[in-house]
Amino acid sequence: MTNLLDIQRYPVPAFKALYHTRWQIEEGYKRQKAWLEIENFTGKSVLSVQQDYHARILSLNLTAIAVFAAQRHPDRTLPQCKYRYQINFAQALSTMKDTIVKCLYGLISMQGYRQLLETMRQSLTIIRPGRRFERKKRSGASKNFHPCYKRML
Repeated sequence: MTNLLDIQRYPVPAFKALYHTRWQIEEGYKRQKAWLEIENFTGKSVLSVQQDYHARILSLNLTAIAVFAAQRHPDRTLPQCKYRYQINFAQALSTMKDTIVKCLYGLISMQGYRQLLETMRQSLTIIRPGRRFERKKRSGASKNFHPCYKRML
């Protein structure tokens, strides 16, 4: 929504371009809220909330670094395909959750790191430019987690 109603000074195509520049930011919020469940804390104290938040952001950043390294491979090995491929970030995050403690303590060897990247390379998604879908209306039900019934990281 905007209150910039002067069509001469603020043409509609300018807002369309501006919206598309926000796409990566919106995807970042989606990763934090849906995939990391950033609002699902393991405790009620300030310290536990801070630890959960920072641990999840760290895991997101480490996964992004690993995906960046792993992504170089699909671009080189699939040039004959009609579409480009990218690493499935949700699957990479799941793979990284099993390895993150080893990485932080330096218990993973270079061979283990290569195996991690190879596992990430196994889950690719196709990039299909220009796809459009009608947005579905969602119910107003929020995702509340009861302390006794929540998924663990």
